[in-house]
Amino acid sequence: LLIARVTYAPRSSGTATEEHYDLRTPGGNSLTLTVSGEAVGPTVGLSETSLDFGDVELVLPRRTVKRVITISNYAQAPVRFSVATDPSGVFAPDKVSAVIPFASTASLTLSFTP
Repeated sequence: LLIARVTYAPRSSGTATEEHYDLRTPGGNSLTLTVSGEAVGPTVGLSETSLDFGDVELVLPRRTVKRVITISNYAQAPVRFSVATDPSGVFAPDKVSAVIPFASTASLTLSFTP
């Protein structure tokens, strides 16, 4: 009995691969082994997909309104996330990137300062 170990190491999520291997013996036996795999990216979720900061008066000193969302990692591996920001914008996250441990959550605070 010969055990052949095959390792699947995809390079990017959303790809599917299939390969065929011909196994032959000196006695003329021939078998084809088909291996396939699909790279599935991590599954994450947001507690909110829309935030309403309400009406904020333009007064001095400037007022800031904050909202918190939760990012859930449903994957069995850590997930890195990043937030694209506009440095001159009126919305600002408390962090621009972080790693969420597997099967865990992270909070992201967004501030609105008009």
